[in-house]
Amino acid sequence: MKIVQLTTVHRWDDVRIYHKICSSLAAAGHDVHLVAPDPGTPEAPEPPDISIHLLPASGSRPTRLLNAWRAVGVVRRIRPDVVHFHDPELMPTAMVLRLLGIPVVYDVHEDLPEDILQKEWIAGALRRPMSLIARLSEWMFTRTAASAVVPVTEHIARRFPSSRTVVVQNYPLLGELLKPAGSGTGADSAPFVFIGGITRDRGGLQMIEAASLAAEDGDSILVDLVGPVVPPAFANELESAAKGTPARLVGTVSREQVGSLLSTARASFILFHPAPNHINAQPNKLFEAMSAGVPVIASDFPAWRRIVDGERCGILVDPLDPAAIARAMRTVLENPDEAESMGRRGRKAVEHRFNWESESARLLDLYASLERGDPIA
Repeated sequence: MKIVQLTTVHRWDDVRIYHKICSSLAAAGHDVHLVAPDPGTPEAPEPPDISIHLLPASGSRPTRLLNAWRAVGVVRRIRPDVVHFHDPELMPTAMVLRLLGIPVVYDVHEDLPEDILQKEWIAGALRRPMSLIARLSEWMFTRTAASAVVPVTEHIARRFPSSRTVVVQNYPLLGELLKPAGSGTGADSAPFVFIGGITRDRGGLQMIEAASLAAEDGDSILVDLVGPVVPPAFANELESAAKGTPARLVGTVSREQVGSLLSTARASFILFHPAPNHINAQPNKLFEAMSAGVPVIASDFPAWRRIVDGERCGILVDPLDPAAIARAMRTVLENPDEAESMGRRGRKAVEHRFNWESESARLLDLYASLERGDPIA
C-alpha cells in the first residue's frame, strides 16, 4: 500500500510517527510517505524507504492552519491508498480527503477533551465548552469518516467505536536506549534526570526544590532538566528557582544524546501533576527510562502504580511534594544496589512486554485489514 503519515504539529523525526510507525510500515514493504512541517534545522535526511515531504515551518497557529490545507495538495499529488494523521486539528483536512475518496486513519496521541481542560492559554470560562466541542467533534468524525482509529492507550480507546479502533501503545524500541554495563546509578557524579518538555504541570518547579532539599544532607546531588521549556515564558521562573541549587536546565538535545544521558543517570523523573489528562496517561518517558535500565521516580497514579510497583522498577511519590521527591532521591543514593536492581527489572519488563516490537504487530495487522477491505475488529 502507498501510505501517507501526516502531521502539522510534530517534527518529521517524531519518535512515534517516524521512528516507530513509518519505519515499521516501510520494513513491512509498504510505500511510506511522511508529510510534516520543516523543523528549521539542517535538511532532513532522505531514508531510502521513506519519502519525506516538508511543509513550511509551523511556529504559529496560523501557519499550522495554512499547513492543514497545504497538506491536501501534497496528499493529492502523492495519491496514497490511505492517510494516517496524527493531530486532532487535522480532522477537517481528513474530512476533505475522505470526500476525495481517500481512506483516513486517526492516530490519537492524547485525551483531547481532558487536555483542553488543562490548557493555560485558554480562558477558564471557555475550557469546558471547548472540551465538549472537541469530544463531540471526535465522536462524529470517528463514526462517520475514519476508516480506523489508533489510540495510544486503552483508556483513550473507550471513547471510540470498538469496531474501528485498534490500540497501538507507545512503547519504546528495544535496544535503542540500552544502558551500558557498569554505567549510571553507582557513579558519584551521576545525575538525576528529567527528559522532555519542561512545564509547570510536569513538575519543573518541584524537581528543582527537591534537588535543593536532597542536597541539604551533604549528599552529592545533580539534577539535569533536559528539554524545551514550555511555554518559553516559564523559563525565567525556572532559571530563577534553579539559581544556587544542584539543578541545571540543559535545553533540547538530540535523540542520540537522550540515550547518552540516560546511560549515566541515577534515576529518571516522571513527575506529572494529577491533571485528568495525566492520571490515565502512559508517558513514553516512563517506558524509555525502563528500557534504558534506569530506575524511575514517578507520580503515584493508579495506572502508573500498576506498572512501577508491579515491576518493582522505581519509587512512587506525590508529585506536588518536593520533600517526598527528595526522600526518594536519597533512597536511590543510599541504596545503589537496589537502584541498580530496579533498573534491571524495568529493562526486563520492557524486553518481555512493554516494547514497540510487540505493538507494531497490531499496526501491521490493521493495515493488512485495510488492504483486504476486512472489518477492523
